[in-house]
Amino acid sequence: KADLVIIPLNAATKLYNADAKNPYQLISVVTHGNFYLMSKTTLASANDLIGKVVFVPNPGKVPDWTFKSALTSLNLDFVVSDTAVSGKVAIKYYNTPQEFNALLIQNASAIGLVPEPAVSVLKGKGVSVQLDLQEMYDAQKKSYPQAGLLAKKSLVYKYPKLVEKIGDAFPSNV
Repeated sequence: KADLVIIPLNAATKLYNADAKNPYQLISVVTHGNFYLMSKTTLASANDLIGKVVFVPNPGKVPDWTFKSALTSLNLDFVVSDTAVSGKVAIKYYNTPQEFNALLIQNASAIGLVPEPAVSVLKGKGVSVQLDLQEMYDAQKKSYPQAGLLAKKSLVYKYPKLVEKIGDAFPSNV
């Protein structure tokens, strides 16, 4: 019911898909990617993921799509598997951050795609950022949208200049 809302793009997609008469319009990207590959194991490049299992959240959602897109752009083959596969990056999904965080802390060889604020929490537990998904996805622009500002279409139609001004202010604050 809000006139303006800042939400993750995967939630915006759900909102859009849930209602064919979606009353919202994307006005601006609020933040770009904040996913990182974390582990206690050193990873020098994305090639070091070959033959390993990478835990990824939200199957079929933005983190999963972005990670797969990055692997594809780097010509790295992947497969969904609970175990390592020779010559490929194995993707294993996790559903709850709590179980996954414990795994990264306890298992020195575990690798996971982790969003903020979990990144900051795990850094304090001896797990470190090994690779930046933005770098993997697009090393030149370093940008894939993560969250956006949406406005009710009725607000856009009634106050287009105001909505435009609000939308224009966000990129300088990203």
